[in-house]
Amino acid sequence: MPTEVNRIRNRKGMPPAKLSARERGVFRWAAAIFLAIIADGALRKWVLPSSAQAIPYFAKDVLAGLFVLRYPQLKQARLAKRLMPFVFGIGLCLAPAFLVGLTKVPIGAVVVFKNAVLWPLFAVRMGSYLTEGVTERLWKLALVCTVPMAVLASIQYFAGPSSILNRYAWDETTFGVAATGDLVRATGTFSYIAGLSSFSIVMFCLFLGRSLSARGGAELWLATLGLASAVVCGIVSESRGIQVFMAAVSVAAVVLIPKKQSVRLIGGLLGAAFAFALVWNSSLSQGVSERWMKTDNEEVAGRLTGSSTGQPIASTLSANPIGSGLGLYVGVSASTRSTADLDYNESAANRIAAEAGLPGFLATLLGLGLVISAGRATLLSGDSTRKSRLLPIAVGALIQLVFGTWYDHTAAGLWWWTISLWLEDGVAFGHARRILAKPAPQFVAIAVRKA
Repeated sequence: MPTEVNRIRNRKGMPPAKLSARERGVFRWAAAIFLAIIADGALRKWVLPSSAQAIPYFAKDVLAGLFVLRYPQLKQARLAKRLMPFVFGIGLCLAPAFLVGLTKVPIGAVVVFKNAVLWPLFAVRMGSYLTEGVTERLWKLALVCTVPMAVLASIQYFAGPSSILNRYAWDETTFGVAATGDLVRATGTFSYIAGLSSFSIVMFCLFLGRSLSARGGAELWLATLGLASAVVCGIVSESRGIQVFMAAVSVAAVVLIPKKQSVRLIGGLLGAAFAFALVWNSSLSQGVSERWMKTDNEEVAGRLTGSSTGQPIASTLSANPIGSGLGLYVGVSASTRSTADLDYNESAANRIAAEAGLPGFLATLLGLGLVISAGRATLLSGDSTRKSRLLPIAVGALIQLVFGTWYDHTAAGLWWWTISLWLEDGVAFGHARRILAKPAPQFVAIAVRKA
């Protein structure tokens, strides 16, 4: 059984065993989908003309859908069976707003609906097929992508607004390059700052969890390197929300992690802080400080509650409790190639209230319920490795789902791809080992001894 073999080898600090043919197939699918997510922005802006940019935009979604069709749900996948009702519930709640949205802005409705339904379905399905050997290789693939991303983003940050590295993402919009003085808010390989910001927080949670479950010094150093790179990506994007998010996840991890792992956690965070300090200079600190100095308490409160970016949610719901149609914001933004002048254009909660109404908030609660139910199953599994990886990803996912991922196609793909690594079940390869691992009834043990 490949899954059990890999677990034994990992406990002994040995490299994972060679993947089986089926495991290699799952790895290729998962790797292709991850690369399609992070390559979306650069490929669209650097290589393809405007008329063909929809191809890479939807490539990751097509691959995720094909994976779901290629790998059917397994009867023995008990965790998947427990989580699938949440996915179906999300689709059912959003179906009316989706149908209305199709009559107004079809592209916007499709984009939001697939972000809300397809990606949770993909995460649950892929988790059923992942094994320890596959996830070990996938997190290292994420590391190989995160370190160069931090390097590229840092180059962008200091290159100046006139650099070609900073022009491509803005050529077809009405905005200028987002800059703080002579420093540019980096985008990495993504089209917009939001793409790099989403990438940084997802990878931060992934590598923080890996640092807690590291089985040796080499793995711990690699996880710390990924953690530091994720922090750099977040800092050079100059997104204040990302900095607050990372601090919140770190505090939650320190508070909730078992005492025997607190030393490892604090050590990993200190290591990431030290690595980040190596790139922290007067220019970088100046840019970050300027952003925060221009921020007042009312702006922070308004961003969190949505009160500063549209009419109150209660008023929106009372006026139209079932919503006006899914995808209006995305559809208008795509058609004008600029930020839509809508009352709810900065707040995901306001968008959900206006577009999907009360059923939209119920769908949000179902998404939270999916993560909570999966977390409960992990806590009851007795697998200390999975428990260690659970906390940062679960805390980060819950925070992100509260503020909505439907309107960010990059965030939706990255979060659910990473959640699937946490849901790693391996039932397609190692279901028998869980049966054998259970204590045998006494009469069976007696029969075995007599035999």
